[in-house]
Amino acid sequence: MKKIIAGIFFVIVLSNASAENIFNIYWNFGNLGLGMNYSSEHDDNIEFTATIFNLTFEQKNINIGFEYTPIKYWHLFEFKDKPETKGNGGKF
Repeated sequence: MKKIIAGIFFVIVLSNASAENIFNIYWNFGNLGLGMNYSSEHDDNIEFTATIFNLTFEQKNINIGFEYTPIKYWHLFEFKDKPETKGNGGKF
């Protein structure tokens, strides 16, 4: 089983699948991301993402793609101390 997985991995690494640039397959070993969201409502936050082995299929003519990520970590750090409540006590 390990030999089969290793063989598939090396075929993917050594090949670039493309049919006249209409259909593309992209892959990478991982991504790290950090973003900040700011709003006038004071519900600012920072988000962190980390992914391992991303595989992307893209169809160029209609601009649609599919990304498969087997391992993804996402965390949201909120700056708001306590949630505000509406008149009936619901959070918003």
